[in-house]
Amino acid sequence: MATLNKFLELPIGTQNVWESYEEIAAALDQLTTAGNYYASSLLTQALFSDDRVSACLSTRTNAIFGLPIDFKYPGQDEPEDDSDEQELELKAHIRDSVQANWEDILPGAAGREMTRWGIMENLGVGQLIWNWVKGDDDFDPDGVLLPSLQVWNTQFCYYRWDTRSFWITNLSGTAEMHPGDGTWVLFSPFGHNHGWLYGLINSIAWLYMDRIFLKRNWARANEKWSLGVMKGFVPADADAPDKQNFTDAIQNMPHEAAVLLPVTKSGNKFDLEMVKTDGATGWETFMQSKRSIDVDIAIDFLGQNLSTEISGGSGGSGGSKAAAKVHNDIREDILKADVEILQTTLRKQVLLPMVEKNWGHLILAMGGRIQDFVPEVTWLIEPPEDKQSDAAALTALSTALPVLNAAGADVSALLERFDIPMIDTGTGETGWGPEQQAKMLEDLAPPKPEPPDGGGGGKPSGKTKSATLSREHLEGYKLKGQLAIDALTRGLTKELTKQLEPTVDKLQKIVEGSDSYSERRKKIIELYRGWDPKDVRAILQRAMIAANLIGRVVSAADRAN
Repeated sequence: MATLNKFLELPIGTQNVWESYEEIAAALDQLTTAGNYYASSLLTQALFSDDRVSACLSTRTNAIFGLPIDFKYPGQDEPEDDSDEQELELKAHIRDSVQANWEDILPGAAGREMTRWGIMENLGVGQLIWNWVKGDDDFDPDGVLLPSLQVWNTQFCYYRWDTRSFWITNLSGTAEMHPGDGTWVLFSPFGHNHGWLYGLINSIAWLYMDRIFLKRNWARANEKWSLGVMKGFVPADADAPDKQNFTDAIQNMPHEAAVLLPVTKSGNKFDLEMVKTDGATGWETFMQSKRSIDVDIAIDFLGQNLSTEISGGSGGSGGSKAAAKVHNDIREDILKADVEILQTTLRKQVLLPMVEKNWGHLILAMGGRIQDFVPEVTWLIEPPEDKQSDAAALTALSTALPVLNAAGADVSALLERFDIPMIDTGTGETGWGPEQQAKMLEDLAPPKPEPPDGGGGGKPSGKTKSATLSREHLEGYKLKGQLAIDALTRGLTKELTKQLEPTVDKLQKIVEGSDSYSERRKKIIELYRGWDPKDVRAILQRAMIAANLIGRVVSAADRAN
């Protein structure tokens, strides 16, 4: 393991003005052919000041750090094995230590900055600064050596082909950077070998230059075509001094000027007229070009430009808003790739050295491997498409069930087919099992049409009576629905109380038996981590489906009346 030496960064330089495509080509050539990051780093800093580039890059990085984080020790979700109890306690302690100090290990600003550099140049450089903090008396009597990520600018980084490694120039000279050595962290989402060839700087830089030239040309066009040209008319037979005085007055016209325009006795006159500019001066071309460049930049960063492309659509706002919400600004495969690479980098280059420095001796004494004790820090990605599909499927099912039940279908089997578990308390009074539900749907089914006039043996008249309900029948119908809802509510309350009672008891004991806020907080977090809400979620889901079905049947009866 490397030493804890702290390297000091050199003062960085900037170059905010880039004037030509030749400058862009030279900076990228220095990066792609020589592995030297100086010029490309200056170019990247200039790109950060562009509003479109900055917005898209922020969207991509914020999409990662805006996600919830889950902390687990290796094998936490797997079935219990023959692991030693002391070993499991140490794994849980390491996980809790990382979770409690996560904001110090990876400050939010440092994580975003390193990710930006990694996406743009395939090299986000961080140095781990180690400090002692108080730890648990049982496992850490001397405290915990805690790393904190400090991000460096890449302009003093370069790749050496003889050592096949990255080096960096600092105040003490040059240093070779070994990712995972406890000092340096290198975030390279496109790979450590030739990965700089695929950083987004290679494509975004040209669009950035196009955008600069477009803004300049558009501003020049606005200046040229917005300034009106004045036309002066003078009589051909006017005296030369009069003509000169009139010309001088026009040339020296300030804002809100007044000019004398004499008229001769014969009607000849001096006159002044504004030259009207052509309406088709090409501003549409500038606008379309800007939109095209902005779309290209968005697609390069985010994989799609849905939120911009749909904003001016003519098909109404409902579908557009829904589409934008589903895609959520950034394509899901890009977000997943960024998250997976980042969490792997942090686990191997930050958390592994932390575990080795603090608990390596305990792990080796147990005969274990250090990598098996490194916590898994995961950013949770839940695709919105799945939620939308589930909601649509449940809505369609709840609509179809009354009709299917009236046709004699096995409702319980259908619910089981769609993985919707049922509650069966064994009593028909408050339960909502398959039998009770089928019976209730049957009782609430709409009445069948009356037979044709004339009855059994008579000749049908060809007319049928409409299937209507009397007011008394409808009121009884609504009463059945209300009774069903009341029974459902009682059953739901009973089941939820039974499920939550053990957790509530534990929570009360924690509150009453803790001596300090920190102890109470730690125990509550541990209780929450071990609590699985799937049973409660299933109960609520079944109750909502049942209530929806009852409401639809009663509503159908109301409409029939």
